[in-house]
Amino acid sequence: MTGLNLHLNGSVGCFFAGILFSGILYGCTCAQVLYYIKEYPKDSKGLKLLVAFIWALDTATTVENGQVLFYFTIDSHQNPTALDYAPPSFRAQYSLSAISVFVVQCHYLSTIWRLLSEKWYRLPMLSSALLIAVISLACGLADVYITTSNNYVPIAFARVKIPSYLQTIAACITDVFITVSLCWILRGKRTGLAQSESRIWWLTFSMVNRGILTAILQIVVLATYAALENSNVLLWLVFHFPGTQIYTNSLLAVLNVRHFVLESKRTKFPSLKSAIPLSKVKRPAATPDRDYVGSYSSQQQQQSILPTVITISTDVVRDGEVQGAKDAAAGYVKSTAW
Repeated sequence: MTGLNLHLNGSVGCFFAGILFSGILYGCTCAQVLYYIKEYPKDSKGLKLLVAFIWALDTATTVENGQVLFYFTIDSHQNPTALDYAPPSFRAQYSLSAISVFVVQCHYLSTIWRLLSEKWYRLPMLSSALLIAVISLACGLADVYITTSNNYVPIAFARVKIPSYLQTIAACITDVFITVSLCWILRGKRTGLAQSESRIWWLTFSMVNRGILTAILQIVVLATYAALENSNVLLWLVFHFPGTQIYTNSLLAVLNVRHFVLESKRTKFPSLKSAIPLSKVKRPAATPDRDYVGSYSSQQQQQSILPTVITISTDVVRDGEVQGAKDAAAGYVKSTAW
């Protein structure tokens, strides 16, 4: 006898896929935390507490993800009506996810605040960005409050439509602001020395990758939620569940890359150089050969024409100044030890 087909691929199936990806990324989080403990034992207590806090948030989120999956696959087994209600574990997971994103964004904003010391535009610029981040957090918590008062999924999703849009858009704007600001600040730290240029290049590269990843995540969540809001397909959950781990891993990756950046020596990223192309210069003719009786050969020597380029480098080779440049680049990494 054929059982009842409830068509759960678009609902519970999306829950399962998102939680699966989240669990994989949580393993990456644990690996990065262990690497941080091994490589950076001398970091400040504040930075260590930040790493411990975001790891604890990520762990709690992963536990709630497991409870959500347990509710839909075990507790609600042979109870189709229970699938129409959001469990308390999902609301807890959503709250932790919003808080994790806010904490990561606030850490980057505090880094920008330190790097923009003595700049008159620091307060208005950072205040606006912080306000947008707070709006994203508030909308996420508002979603949780609304679903707590009525956890029937069709009604709850209809009531949280506007806060959900605002939450995702505000988070995306904050991520773009952080990426553009850090890249702009690091560009102003360039000195022209090969060593510091390489380090700043790697820091900028990390920031751009981090910003692109998180911004794309928010855009995909928004697009899938808007496109399928009137259907039973919850595709946005596939990207929502791993979101916390993506933010956490992006922050840990930037923290763990510091030794690699500081220890990088002269690399393929050159210092400022200028090439002076000269006009084609005639090479002097070769010395005439003597024949076996000592008289010069009467054959005329041909002149070859070769292009010549003189390259002038601005690299500093004096020990004191090179060490000073190395210390300055190290200071950039320390001040941006996000």
